[in-house]
Amino acid sequence: MRQLFQSSVLVVFAVVASSSPVAAAEERWHAVPDGRPGAVGSVRLWPAVPATQVQVTPDGGQPVGARILWSAPGAPTDVLFDASSGKPVTITFGVAGGPAWEPHDGVILETRQRAEGPVDTWAQYQEVWKNSAPVQGRSVVPHVFDGLNRHGSSFEFVSRYDGWLHIEQAGIYTFVTVSDDGSWLFVDQTPICDWPGWHSPEEGLRGKYSGTIALNPGLHRFTYTHVQGSGGTVAEAAWKLPGAQNFNVIPPEAFGLVARFRADRCLSDASAPWWEVDGHSRIDDETLVTVRLRTVSGAAVSWSVAPAAGGEALTWQGADARVVLAPGSWTVKSGTSTRTMQVTPLWTQVDDWDDARWKAQRAELMTSSDRLPLTMIAAGLRMAKLADDPELTGRLADALVARLNAKKLVLAPGSGPELGWIALRLQQPDLRRYDQASALFAAAIAAPGLDPAAADVLRLHFAGLRIHAFGDGATAEDLLKAIDRQRLSENDRRLSALYAADARLSQGDVAGCRERLAAVGDVVNPADAGYALRRRLRLEHARDLISRGELDAAEQPLREIEWETPRERLGSETGLLLARVWLGRKELPFALTRLRFLALAAPDDPHASDVLLALVTTQLAAGDLAGAKATAARLKTDHPASEATARLADIRFPEGK
Repeated sequence: MRQLFQSSVLVVFAVVASSSPVAAAEERWHAVPDGRPGAVGSVRLWPAVPATQVQVTPDGGQPVGARILWSAPGAPTDVLFDASSGKPVTITFGVAGGPAWEPHDGVILETRQRAEGPVDTWAQYQEVWKNSAPVQGRSVVPHVFDGLNRHGSSFEFVSRYDGWLHIEQAGIYTFVTVSDDGSWLFVDQTPICDWPGWHSPEEGLRGKYSGTIALNPGLHRFTYTHVQGSGGTVAEAAWKLPGAQNFNVIPPEAFGLVARFRADRCLSDASAPWWEVDGHSRIDDETLVTVRLRTVSGAAVSWSVAPAAGGEALTWQGADARVVLAPGSWTVKSGTSTRTMQVTPLWTQVDDWDDARWKAQRAELMTSSDRLPLTMIAAGLRMAKLADDPELTGRLADALVARLNAKKLVLAPGSGPELGWIALRLQQPDLRRYDQASALFAAAIAAPGLDPAAADVLRLHFAGLRIHAFGDGATAEDLLKAIDRQRLSENDRRLSALYAADARLSQGDVAGCRERLAAVGDVVNPADAGYALRRRLRLEHARDLISRGELDAAEQPLREIEWETPRERLGSETGLLLARVWLGRKELPFALTRLRFLALAAPDDPHASDVLLALVTTQLAAGDLAGAKATAARLKTDHPASEATARLADIRFPEGK
């Protein structure tokens, strides 16, 4: 067991020493001490590309030992170096470093996305660690006392802490681990204590999982490994000193303090951008990140931030700014410098939501709505929906459509689905922006680089909107004919056939509609007694939900009936109930279209008079007085003795119009 552990330690330190396979052109930065002194220095930089070599030279001296701790495209690069001189340093990437060197201060933490596998033994953990990918990050931490993942999501990850204990007093030391989930602690490659498997931390809070070792003064290698599944995470290493009564978290001083340096200028590019995540807001899986940007020199320059995949850029002039971005890869231009920036949530932020932070992010989205890239408009709309913010939704939608109408909207290749999602969002009951949704669907279908299958799905949804919000069956038929149905999913193929029938009806072709509905076929046997009972129960359940104002829930069983037996789309029972749902949600175009369909397709239906009465009230609500009067006249003529005709007397038509 000891031999296996020793070999794995060597592998870890080899990876830390050269974490990137890409060599960089020479790039030079200058950094100064920023706080406490120490023999090991740490600095965070943003070189142009990941590098395999780094040289660190104290002012007026010779190169010292150094290594790249972490470097990845678009992410900050962390460098460790011999800081015993206490002087400012020049960091040069892409050239050979100084003498061989190993840091003996601080704790190096590496985390990886967890691979599947059991973790009930050390051997099993080693196998999981070996297979876990990608590496999420490496950093210097003060000690082992974490309740989160510093480099990524705090779910499903593995971590490893490596350092050296600076022992001053000889004696028997007791170590303890407290973790959620499994953990293993080693000193000088000797297993001291462990708590494997999946578990919460409560059982270990009183030092149950502990072990002892005799230590002499000097340096002793320390390693703590940890695995986390779902749920909360805890990784804590504590000790009891010789003669002490209580356990305490191993303090930073026991591992040796690391001197922090900060870059004060980039010697090879004065306009190089510097960025850091200032915080994030998250609801469910939607996240917006605030990023602070400035030039290293502090000079005012022209800025541009755009999605790395292409598309519009957010631009401004100045020395610095806070910008709100969606997680992902972005291209940053500051003056003459261009960098790739990988935006992630601030993983060390404990609370995903803070009212003050969201207020600032929202204000930034509102004020910059007319110049945001499409990616950010979509992200802002998703967040506005989850935050129930109609004002922000309206501002972003209006700005987007205005740019589209002015032909100022630049679409990156592959942006069609994102534009289509916005179109779907705009036609939802809380917004009802049907004209804007229609314009965005057309733009999405015409977007460059659109995958044919994605284009067909967009055509399908666009056709549905044209039929049911506009009664435009002709445009819908053209859209449906352009679809390759083999590229659609099974459900979407059925939906396209139903829309084709609706398109016929919207153009007055009742026979053609019935023929197409019959061709779609039933999912169930309508003559089956059991189905007839389920249908009746669904209808009564929907009526009850409508009476209670639970309109979204009421729509579901009605949709299920019409999906299973398409001919129900021409029946008054489901149609009238759906019209009540749409009227309750103020979706007047949808209610008008369905009622007109019913009046056209089923003049002999037992509820035909009720259909006409509902159409009258809906036309009045939509401001169509002439149409309402014409429908009322038809009701009186076709159903003179009906209750619906009698109820016309209770309807007040606007006078003088």
